[in-house]
Amino acid sequence: MNTYVGVDGCPDGWIAVVYSDADFVGASFYENISDLWDDHSDAERILVDIPIGLR
Repeated sequence: MNTYVGVDGCPDGWIAVVYSDADFVGASFYENISDLWDDHSDAERILVDIPIGLR
């Protein structure tokens, strides 16, 4: 089963939303990106939203 992780930064860390090929799997909060990577390094894709040009 492939998993896909959408990641968005927030003031206190990172929010990750996980989908499989078939369905929503879950969502988690991470204080640092390395913990997120440890949990999802086997994902087919990790897509990180990084706004450019915002102050």
